[in-house]
Amino acid sequence: MLVPPVVALFLCGMFWRAATANAASATMLIGSLCGWHCFEQCRFWLDAHPFLYAAPLLTALDVAILATVSAFEPVSGSHESTMWQTRFGRAENPRVVAFWQDYRFLAAGLLALTAAIVIIFR
Repeated sequence: MLVPPVVALFLCGMFWRAATANAASATMLIGSLCGWHCFEQCRFWLDAHPFLYAAPLLTALDVAILATVSAFEPVSGSHESTMWQTRFGRAENPRVVAFWQDYRFLAAGLLALTAAIVIIFR
């Protein structure tokens, strides 16, 4: 129940220039409180897996909190250096980093390991 605020901040922070630091703080605080409250309510009323149903709703709520608080704050400065852009991936020099230190290789390995674990334990 505490993960949706982090997911909302990560996604909005990566791809939306207007997200502000105060909005991120408000999202973490309010989103975490909403998640805790949802957990307490679901624990008493449902004996299924309520977190599976609540997580997408809480993530949407957290995105709404982030967008609402950001809308009432002026955007200051340029965020070009902190926003992900496709030219960053093309600008990397693969000869500088060994393949086992390349994040793309590590991400592919992590995905393969996760798929193997899911297949083994299904």
